[in-house]
Amino acid sequence: MIDEKRLLEVLEKNFYGIGGVEVLKQIINEQPKVGEWIPVEERLPEIFENVLIYTKSGHYHIGAYFEESKRWWLGVYWEDLDFILAWMPLPKPYECHSNKTRKEKQND
Repeated sequence: MIDEKRLLEVLEKNFYGIGGVEVLKQIINEQPKVGEWIPVEERLPEIFENVLIYTKSGHYHIGAYFEESKRWWLGVYWEDLDFILAWMPLPKPYECHSNKTRKEKQND
């Protein structure tokens, strides 16, 4: 994960006026923001993509947006689009750096 704001500052400070820097800045700004809430008015996630959702009632859910119905599936029920305030991508799944299971480690 990178600090996108810091990267933009470095580009601006060290490479201002050099061709291509504005294109790089635009590409950086268009990337999904890690760990930042995205208002549903700004944009919606990819269809069927599980994301973390924040609702008007102040609750968090994992759900997916369905474009055909203009509704969110929250795992056990549907919710209208206007009930969801914001969403963010889920983190990547944990990857174990060892092939040993917990039971195998206990036997070591």
